[in-house]
Amino acid sequence: MINQLLIFFTTICIYEFIKLLNFFKIIESNLKIIKKMIELFNDKKSSDSTKEKLILDYSKFIFFSSIKIFVIILCIVFFIFLIKNLSYPFFNFIFSGYGIIEITLISLIYRQIREKINAKL
Repeated sequence: MINQLLIFFTTICIYEFIKLLNFFKIIESNLKIIKKMIELFNDKKSSDSTKEKLILDYSKFIFFSSIKIFVIILCIVFFIFLIKNLSYPFFNFIFSGYGIIEITLISLIYRQIREKINAKL
């Protein structure tokens, strides 16, 4: 029972943390820039100096957004390890098949409830 409560609260906390920091928007923007960079490599019309400047700008953007992604994932892992100190069986449970299914269901149900509440406001 303790594991289910910990999974419930951990899932909600991590979901809200990801939502607060726009994690998926960061990944999406990173992928868009990578796509632009690939198109730039295939572009025959642009001059080399323009390509160099754009590649440098794109590379900086990708680097900093990748650091943001890494820090967010690192914070989530750190949070899970803090919870591990409260309950060691919890750590084993979240990586089991049942734990993954439970986390998925909790996050999907919480997302639906959150969207309904926000729609009413």
